[in-house]
Amino acid sequence: MISTIFSIPQLILSATKAPFFPSWKKVYLSGGSPLNLDLTPFGLCVSGIFFYIAIFRYGFLEFQEIMKEVVFLEINEGILVLDRRNRLVDFNLACKEIFSWLDFSRIGIDITIFPEGKKIVEQKKPEFELKLIRNRESVYYAFRKTVLTEGSESLGSVYFIQDITGQKEMIRVLHDIESHDSLTEVYNRRRLIEELEKELQRLKRCGGCLSILLIDIDHFKQVNDQYGHQAGDEVLKILAGACMEKVRKTDLFGRYGGEEFLVILPEATEDNAYFVAENIRKFTENLVFWANGETIRITVSIGINTVYSNDSSLNTERLLQGVSSSLHHAKKSGRNRTSTSK
Repeated sequence: MISTIFSIPQLILSATKAPFFPSWKKVYLSGGSPLNLDLTPFGLCVSGIFFYIAIFRYGFLEFQEIMKEVVFLEINEGILVLDRRNRLVDFNLACKEIFSWLDFSRIGIDITIFPEGKKIVEQKKPEFELKLIRNRESVYYAFRKTVLTEGSESLGSVYFIQDITGQKEMIRVLHDIESHDSLTEVYNRRRLIEELEKELQRLKRCGGCLSILLIDIDHFKQVNDQYGHQAGDEVLKILAGACMEKVRKTDLFGRYGGEEFLVILPEATEDNAYFVAENIRKFTENLVFWANGETIRITVSIGINTVYSNDSSLNTERLLQGVSSSLHHAKKSGRNRTSTSK
């Protein structure tokens, strides 16, 4: 049917290319048309006949509606149509894949009877995101709401839904790259400072105490000089992994710079921090590393600084200066030891 309609202009075009047509064109342009009549109205009448046949016999205008229906059903973006009372009006195939409770037998019911439907309707912003659980995994969807109106009266809403899980994962990976040390895969200095500032703000609001440890590998330059930087990198990676196992899940650990590591211990007193520090120090001196067939042993010196919510000056700079001073004292006292800020 559609091919028949589209073939009509081709027939007209082919007719204009017939050998006799140029001669008729010259006659018409020179004013030699039959009875000196203007042939334009006749041409319009013929075109009208063709359009009449196309519209009423072949249903040409119905083709547009068919195409709209195909686009609605097959588009990859989910489309959900509700009336002003949140009753289901229509949805496409992509939307049904998102919400298993969608079914044409449920057309006309209030979707707020479903927990996910209620979440959607409760959103007040025209654009929002929702995290849904699919096969025990988190899937993120972006929703864009368009209100259907007639004059000043609201008729309902159309929700356009897109899976953005891939974008979310990419953002997470980029964030991890920005906040983690590439060698040891623990927090880097920038992220540690950010977390330390957050903990100090929490301490000011909620009270309590906070301790930090600064860990430095003794004579690390000798390791690099004697065994090579590759061996030094291996020492850093293994030590970082060992320290991660010795701190609590609520503690924050990262590479502060070079061969130094920082541990943030929320709600840890000085005695608590000393216990953690000694646990790390004693475990480290028993570690054995291998490089070029030789064994490598290392020790660490650790500085501690503890602050309380009633301290007159709670800021990141002073806290780090205090723990650096404690570490310097541990180094001066012979290394392989823990020192407090007192």
